[in-house]
Amino acid sequence: MKGQRLSKKVRFRTGRTMAWPAVLDDFDYFISVNPQYEPMRQLVYSLHACAPSDLHATQIMGGNLLVSPEEELCRDDNVLLVSYKPQQRKFHFEHRMTSNNNDAKDARIEDAWATLRLFVGYKFGIRLPASKPNTKVP
Repeated sequence: MKGQRLSKKVRFRTGRTMAWPAVLDDFDYFISVNPQYEPMRQLVYSLHACAPSDLHATQIMGGNLLVSPEEELCRDDNVLLVSYKPQQRKFHFEHRMTSNNNDAKDARIEDAWATLRLFVGYKFGIRLPASKPNTKVP
């Protein structure tokens, strides 16, 4: 008798998102050591200012942000990775799925909010305001 093959990929839990105040604190500390990543911190603060309660995030290595509609994160399953490349002054957005139907896009600093808004809207069904909120970053 042959073993049954799984028809779907298995989701591997990799952790939990952080509370927004902890995410902001992590980015504040990271920027204090790496000031060239300031545009990333500004984007994170803007997202926090208008993010609905069902949008969760965590900072990961290298000053990257992982955004998900779920508090429990699963490896490469319905997560949006946002990273910033200071040498190029560009953001990189990558939506990852276990099916490997990933989408990615690079955006200039001035286009980062619009790109983030589109990814969050299309991939998570969460609407963000069309214009970036005015936030005071400490």
